[in-house]
Parts: sequence; C-alpha cells; structure tokens
Amino acid sequence: MRPPVLRALLWGGVIAGPLFVVAFVLEGATRVGYDALRHPVSSLALGEYGWTQDLNFIVAGLLTLGFAVALWRELRGGGSGTAGQVRRGATWGPILIGVWAVHLITVGFFVTDPVSGYPRGTPDRLTQYATTHGAIHDLAAIPGFLCLGAAFLVFAVRFGRQRAFGRAAYSVITFVVFVTAFMLANAAFGQTEGLVRYGGLFQRIAVVTGWLWLTLLAAHRISGKVGNTLRALGWRRDRGRRTAVPRVERMKWIGKTTAVGLAAAMVLAGALPVFAAPDTERGQVVSVTRLGTLSARQVAAALKGDQGGAWDTWKVRYGVETYRVVYRTVDASGRRTTASGLVALPRNGERRLRAVSFTHGTELFRGDAPSTTKEVWGRAPALTYASAGMAAVAPDYLGLGKGPGRHPWMDVPSETTASLDMLRAARRFASESGRQLRREVLVTGFSQGASAALGLARALQTGTDPWFRLGAVAPVSGAYAFRDAELPALLKGRTDAKAGVIYAALTFVAFNRLHHLYDSPSEVFRAPYDRRMEKLLDGSHTGLEVVKGTPNTIDALLTPRGRAALAHPTGRLAGALRVVDGVCAWKPKAPIRLYVAKGDEQAVSANSPRCRAMLRAHGATAPLVDLGTPEYGGSRHLGSHQAATAALVRWFASMS
Repeated sequence: MRPPVLRALLWGGVIAGPLFVVAFVLEGATRVGYDALRHPVSSLALGEYGWTQDLNFIVAGLLTLGFAVALWRELRGGGSGTAGQVRRGATWGPILIGVWAVHLITVGFFVTDPVSGYPRGTPDRLTQYATTHGAIHDLAAIPGFLCLGAAFLVFAVRFGRQRAFGRAAYSVITFVVFVTAFMLANAAFGQTEGLVRYGGLFQRIAVVTGWLWLTLLAAHRISGKVGNTLRALGWRRDRGRRTAVPRVERMKWIGKTTAVGLAAAMVLAGALPVFAAPDTERGQVVSVTRLGTLSARQVAAALKGDQGGAWDTWKVRYGVETYRVVYRTVDASGRRTTASGLVALPRNGERRLRAVSFTHGTELFRGDAPSTTKEVWGRAPALTYASAGMAAVAPDYLGLGKGPGRHPWMDVPSETTASLDMLRAARRFASESGRQLRREVLVTGFSQGASAALGLARALQTGTDPWFRLGAVAPVSGAYAFRDAELPALLKGRTDAKAGVIYAALTFVAFNRLHHLYDSPSEVFRAPYDRRMEKLLDGSHTGLEVVKGTPNTIDALLTPRGRAALAHPTGRLAGALRVVDGVCAWKPKAPIRLYVAKGDEQAVSANSPRCRAMLRAHGATAPLVDLGTPEYGGSRHLGSHQAATAALVRWFASMS
C-alpha cells in the first residue's frame, strides 16, 4: 500500500492545475484593463493585487514539485512489465516536471515587466528590461516551458513501450499543441502584427493543455494504484461474480470522478476567454444630434470668415452635414462611460467614404470641443476634410463636449480608446445613414492631439479593431518629448510665458487625478493658486477665465518643490511621462509625416526631431514637413495647425 505522504503528493498533482487555472481566470475577470485574449497570465502579478497571482504561481509550483517527487518514487519503485518498460522515463520524466515546478516558484518571486499595454498606460513592449526581476522572470520561463514540452515526449515513449498507445498518442498531440501555442504566444507578446490581440489566448491554450496532461497523469497514477490495492487485498471478480467492496469501490469511484471533474473544470475555465462575448458596448451610439447642413459655398464662407485667420478653401468641393455623436467608451480607469464627438459627412452621394480621424489640441473649456464649439477654429478641420469628400471624425475626448467627468489631459491611453470608439460609433452611424466607412483610416492630430493621433495609429496598426486599419498618420506640432524637451523649455522661459504657466498647472492637476502626485495642492502651487488651480482647470471655465486666473510666470505659480518635480521627475510623475513620451516608440507601416513650424512658441522645435529619431530607431522613416512661419491670431503654434490642415487635405485627397 502507498504511504499517506506519497498519496498526498500525488493528489497535489491532481489539484495543482485546476487550482492554478481557476485562480487566474477569476483574477483576470476582476482586473481593470486586463484582456484575457491579449495579455499574459504573468501580467496578473502586476498592480495592487498582483500578490494573488504571485501566490498562485508559488502554490501551484510547490504542489507540482511534490508530485514530481512522488512520481520519481513511484516510477523508480517498479511495477508490472519488464524492467525496461518500467524504468523508461522513470528518471527524466519526473526531473522535467520538477523543472517546470521550479520555474513556477521562481516566476512567483520575480514579477514580469509590462507587455501588450497592461497595466493600462504602459507601452506595448519595452525596448529593454525595465527591472532585473522582469529579466529573471523571462529567463526562468524558457527552461520551464521547454522542459514541460520534453516531458510530454518522454512519457509518450514510455507509454508506447507499455503498449498504451492511446496515452502515447495523447502525449504527442499535447506536445504539438503546447509547442505551437507557446511559439504563437511569444510572437504575439513580441508585438507581431496580426497576433498581438490573441497573445493571451495562445498562452492559455498552451498552459491549459499542459496542465490538463499533468492532471490526468497524476489521476492515472492514483486510479491505477487503487486498482492494484484492490487486487492485493483479494477484492476482484471471482467465478463471474463481483465481490462487493463498498467502501473501497466508492473510494476508487470518488477518486476517478474527482480527478476527471477537476480536469473538466480546468478546461472550461481556461476556455472562458475563447467563448466570452466581445465588448460590444464600446463604440455603441447613444444619441445623434444633427448640428447643421452647409452648402459648399457656405463651407468656404465659414472657413474664410474665421476672425483668427482665413482657412484654405482650395479643396472645398461639396456641401457638408455635421452631427454630434454621443457614444459608449471607457474612462481612464477602464470603467464604462460616454463621450461625444463631431462627425462631418460630405454631401456628394458617395456611399463608401474614407475616414479622417482628427484629434484636437488642448481645450480648457468643455464647450470648446469640436462637437460643441460655436467657433470656426474647433470645426474647421472637420469641415475641410468633409468638403473634400472624406468622412471627418473628431472625438471631443473624455470629459469634454458632452462627456461626463473631468478631462484626463495628455493621457494617451484614454485618448486612444476614446478616439477608437469614436471611429466605431461613426461607422455605425454612417451605416444607419446608408454610408460606409472604408477600412483604412487617415489619422492626424494637432498639439495634444498629435500624441493622441500616434496612439490611435498604433492601435489601428496592431489590429485593436477588427475592421479599421491604418492608412496614414500625420501628427502636427506635438509635444512628443514632454519630459526632455517641453518641460525644460517652459521652465527656462523658452515658451510663451502664459502658455507655459497653464501647461505646468495642467501637468500637476490632470496627472494628479490619475497618478496621485501630491496630497495637497499647496505642495506644488504657491498661494493663492493652491486654492484655485484645481477648480479653475475642471473644464467648466473658459480659456479666457483660465488666462485671467493664472499668474504670468512659472515662479509665481510653483513652489520650489513643484518646480523641482517638473525639472527632475521621479516616481509616479516619471512613470506617467514615460507613457506620454513613448508615442513615437514604434514602427508605422503606413505612410507617416511629421508637420512642424519654425519658432513654435508652445510645442518647441526639439519635439519633432526627437520623435523622428525614435521612429527611425524602430525602423521607420518619418520626414519632417517644414510649415515655415504661419500665424493664426498671432500664434505660430496655432498657425501650424491651420497650415498643416491645408497641406494634409491635399495629401489625403491624393491617396486613392
């Protein structure tokens, strides 16, 4: 009979897999921003409750290690058949499973680095390991997965020698599925286009396949030994009758049923991401408000009549219908919310339209967003593109226009989701109107919207949406190097003084809402601005009110601690800025141009060359388009937007 300790260790092998799988499924279902189809199991160890996945790794590893020890004792102890059959795989089989177990324990103590955009706000892929424990985590995973795959083959040979051809074939099939899924998952986590969205699914196929095999192997050892015990005790068929062994028979039945039940539960739990319903709410249209209908002549008159400066009307060909669309999306924490945006459609009778996504620059007042503004400035890009025959889609962003809450300024992840969901809503609305948006999207944005445009372009290229694809991307006058170029410039007075004050205030107020940079505004703002800045920048005050309510210099606004924080960002602020400054850290496969004006008094000229250099480092060629020295209302920064719109409508129109 088997010693109680050995029996317990074998049962640990039965329990480990189902426990591990059920645990990570439950964890993934409760994490904001976590997508089981996209993100790896290891990423659940990141964040506030990451310790639960660490514990899951360690417990599963210890149970599996105990099973490997018991398996070593069982197989080395002999059994029926010849000695060669018994000992085939008796050494290497348990050792390979033991290495898998040690790998689990190791990754439980050494947490992975972020990948594929989780936790929310992190890059899709780090160009180098951010932490030592992240590197150790990945190094430990390689021998772990390789050894488990080798174990399948070792036991396939053993089962074949024992003429257990069914188990041998199952082991070989498990090996093929496991290795294939593992390789696809690695390619997906390496951001291979077309696979990125399914990296988590591929990894789960590999993990569940491997754990199922281990669970059934442990169950086989237990059920087989129960039968041997029955025979040793004399409880067997005798003269055509079954001798009743109620208690022992029940134990055998309970053991087999429990093992099979746990295995089935593990497969079903692991398969949940495959059968889970997609997030159909995002991009759903909540309401549509018709804003106006303009003839081509009226469009041209509106563009020429802008008091800040006339817009180019060379490409105005058609009349335009404008709509405000309110749609469902998620906020900066991944919770359900709504947002609004402007859709402008040409009155040209064309059914299939190419979409242009335009993401606007910084607006302090929610009423100045594209779908709610009464000024030509906020609507001019949409009118320009639509009158040239394209469908213009301009998101207001979260917390602006008709969206609830406060606007998370310069939060590229939420700007990306809001822009993508706006495209989805525009597609649904256009379809209901008898129009269709083509797959390829032309993406552009100005100032704050330049970073948002790059975020959206990257999401489109990686297949975040099953319909839309990236057609071209053209950001204009963006702060792509916010930490290393923009902040130093405004602290040294190289930007427009008032603009620098407002951007510094926005950096603290907006980032504090998401990243908790300070406990009290007085830590970073001098009196009396410590009592007024957060309210002044809540979206309910006009730009003129903000200008009047802020000082004229950075030193009058910031405390020494506040100034030092911007000069040398650390901690949460540094982490947030890494995300902002990572918008150029990828390789666009569609045409890309960076538009910039000389002597820009807000987005300093160093930003665009740094973005181009980062794109080049990732293998992309992005020409800088010099817009010269245009002005709008006395601002060269605003003038660059107007000049770029004129250039872009021609470039976009030239694309078939």
